[in-house]
This record gives sequence, structure tokens and C-alpha cells, in this order.
Amino acid sequence: MKTHIYRRQYERIHLSASAKIYFEDKVVEGLRTKDISLSGIYVLGKLQFYPFEACQLSIKGRWLETESIVLDCTARKSRQDYCGTAFQFTQMNHETFEMLQTFLLYNSSDPIGLGREFASHCPFDVWNQGPKLHDKNAKELTC
Repeated sequence: MKTHIYRRQYERIHLSASAKIYFEDKVVEGLRTKDISLSGIYVLGKLQFYPFEACQLSIKGRWLETESIVLDCTARKSRQDYCGTAFQFTQMNHETFEMLQTFLLYNSSDPIGLGREFASHCPFDVWNQGPKLHDKNAKELTC
């Protein structure tokens, strides 16, 4: 079997979900996702704003026919091709991160290897929201 020389850093998992993007004073709705990984998500459709600019992503979908997946995070546009736009996660709260971990681990072809990636490297910031903190001194969590 021939291995591709440009192996992706993180495994991509298929996810067909609705996507809403908030950029400055604009909201782009009616988009669909294609796949997701630990580092980011690919959204079908071209978006007209500059690369590397920050935006808010809201992803809502279902998996296992009964489980919902809701991801709200900050991201930046990392690349665009003729089919869609890739976003790199920059920040998400701990609840979103837990949901992302659960989804990726359950659907991964190598959950043990992916679990090691969670433990050794997280490519974005994970934070707690104010009222949900038990310790008021803890402002940020990183993985």
C-alpha cells in the first residue's frame, strides 16, 4: 500500500451538519460541513472574506441518528478551494471541546492514537465560561 507523502496531522471524520458563520457584522447561514478533525472543520461553499481573519462558527447536526452535536467556537479561515472553505479552530469552551472529543473518538479508525493526540497536543485554546466555573480564579484552561 502506498502512503501519501502529505499525511494529515489529524484524522478527518465525515460530518454533515449545518453551519452558521459570524464574521464582523455578517452572518452566513445555510452552509453544510463536510468533515472535521481535532484542528478544524471543512465547510462546503466559498466565503468572501480574507484568509486568517477570525470568525465564530456554530455547527449543529446529528450522529448515530439519535445524538446531537453542537459546536460553538472561534476559528480562522485557513484555506479555500473550489468546493469549500477550511477553518482552523482557535478557541472553544470546555463543553464544546468535550463534545468534539467524544465525536472524534467514537468515529475514529484509531481512537487510541487519537486519544494520545488529545493528551499530547491541542492546537487551540480551551476555556471555561464565567458562571460555570467552580473556582473563580481559574480563567483559562488549555489542553
